[in-house]
Amino acid sequence: MTFPNAKKGVNKIFTGEILMLIAAILTTVSSVALVIVGAQDNGANEVALGASAAGLVIFSVVSAVLMAIALVFSIIGVFQSSKDEPMFKGVIFVMLLSLAVVVVSAIFTESQLVIKLSDVITSISSTITTVLIVIGIGKMAEKLGDDVVFTKGQTLLKIIIWIALLTIILRAIAAFTPNTAVLVIEVIMLIITGLLEVIQYFLYLSFLSKSKKMLQNAN
Repeated sequence: MTFPNAKKGVNKIFTGEILMLIAAILTTVSSVALVIVGAQDNGANEVALGASAAGLVIFSVVSAVLMAIALVFSIIGVFQSSKDEPMFKGVIFVMLLSLAVVVVSAIFTESQLVIKLSDVITSISSTITTVLIVIGIGKMAEKLGDDVVFTKGQTLLKIIIWIALLTIILRAIAAFTPNTAVLVIEVIMLIITGLLEVIQYFLYLSFLSKSKKMLQNAN
């Protein structure tokens, strides 16, 4: 049994996730800087503040563009994989929603509320996407009799769900922190969520790498 379409698709998903990892790091740095710059709004030098804000806008745009490119790679990969495994069909709709949110956030880069809301929505849709892809690959591993990839996928699912729950809660709290009196708490939460997401991406990329080899060696 072979999965020729999924073999090509998973390769593209892997490429997309590498780009998404870079974008996630940039987004975390941008979010933390945005909070700090926002807190300096009172009494700050207007020229310096304007320059900082402009820099953050460029940073946010670069991050959004990377995310959009990553999503395009992943959407193409998921579409190809769906020809071999039906589980991937549900992923396409979730990824299109993510792409729409990324485009909106790129347009309204000057709105902190839009950026923070897009962060929360993107985190949720990204988690759903990852879970469905891991389940889909797990089904193919089961059909191919690859216990290593299947077991790794089951373990990864548990880790993803726990990290996702904690990340979503922390991001939501950070996004709706009422005032700058708790600036330090907000920054700490943003940094923690960023680190959790990076850990999740590395685990996911490791799983995708093993999945690529499994599909390439399938007879």
